[in-house]
Amino acid sequence: MYEVNSIGAVNFSITSLEFIVSGKSKINSKNTLFLLLPSLLSTSVFPEKRNISIIVNKRMKPSYITVVGGANIDIAGTPQRKLIAADSNPGRVRVSFGGVGRNIAENLVRLGTQVKLITAFGDDLQAESMKNFCIQTGIDISDSNMPAGRSGSTYLFITDERGEMQLAIADMGIFDTISPEFLQSKLPHINQSALCVADTNIPEESLHFLFRHCTVPLFVDAVSVTKAEKIKAGLRSIHTIKPNKLEAEFLTGIPIADDEDLHRVADNLLQKGVRQVFISLGMRGLFCADKTEKVLIPPKQVQAVSTTGAGDSAMAGLAWAFLHGLGLKESGEAATACASICVESEKTVSEAMSLSLLRRRANIDTL
Repeated sequence: MYEVNSIGAVNFSITSLEFIVSGKSKINSKNTLFLLLPSLLSTSVFPEKRNISIIVNKRMKPSYITVVGGANIDIAGTPQRKLIAADSNPGRVRVSFGGVGRNIAENLVRLGTQVKLITAFGDDLQAESMKNFCIQTGIDISDSNMPAGRSGSTYLFITDERGEMQLAIADMGIFDTISPEFLQSKLPHINQSALCVADTNIPEESLHFLFRHCTVPLFVDAVSVTKAEKIKAGLRSIHTIKPNKLEAEFLTGIPIADDEDLHRVADNLLQKGVRQVFISLGMRGLFCADKTEKVLIPPKQVQAVSTTGAGDSAMAGLAWAFLHGLGLKESGEAATACASICVESEKTVSEAMSLSLLRRRANIDTL
């Protein structure tokens, strides 16, 4: 039992997770409770704040999200005019920090979430810069692997003049060091988090280690059709999955030609044990499904600069929504809002990403 001694207006129970303010409002979410607690204890609510003492039960801690996945140096090329194959195209080349897992982690931090990133950093100057950037951004990388003598992961991609990716080469051999044995040493931290987000850049055996041993809800980003093969046999262990159309077709063996096929694909994944399915349909939006509801969330109408990183931002939106107890439709709204913020920037993670902007874009005012 928690209580505020000097005023007696606030108390909550570890078992019921009900937070009661002057007997009027109840909040049934531990995560929301910790978000609101600083405000409730502000001088505007409790003028005698200096006299308040709180009895804190050690079993109840602020929630964080663990992300297990890739962290890359991204090298992006964008032509000034229409991309011409097998030719030299005048344009722009940008170098930035990326990687699906790292991008998800940075988006979550920008949304005000505590994040622990488990990845592999190389032993070179570029990786050192990326580590420092993660730390400065607020991402906890203390459980990441940093093998000596290994070069870091690099992702080279070319877009068309509209920012749509056309070709990519991924040099990601270092992620083999995120082995089951390595994850075993991090398992206590993973299982103390509110949820775990994994991407398929890590080895297949490591993903299956998480399928067997992760006791918190597991969110998985399929990344690509090729890498989706790694999770095909472990779908029953996945709480939430966010494939695109091609990845969803591959995971189910069902071609998507119309809305009826889309429903069949979602039902197939749900029957295999996935709790929430979010299928990215590009310009059509995000198809969301669980066992009780199916809904298509249209994309937000914004001026797109680059679509690279939009899927990572959407996954961050889904994880954020789950952390805050939102339902299927609101989760989809949060994901599409995050994606829309991302595509307005040429960077894989938009510096404009914020909780206030997410709430406005998704029309979420319940938190």
